[in-house]
Amino acid sequence: MEPIYLGDLIPSIASSKKIIEKYDKGIKEGEFYEEPIGRDFNYPDW
Repeated sequence: MEPIYLGDLIPSIASSKKIIEKYDKGIKEGEFYEEPIGRDFNYPDW
């Protein structure tokens, strides 16, 4: 059995930055939306 290195489990700064940039781009393009919670959410059909 080969040892598991901690570096294999922790994403690099570069890959983390790519994920964040992709997420930010998606938010700006409207691919994601913030789902309202609590009093902000209305159920008009109820």
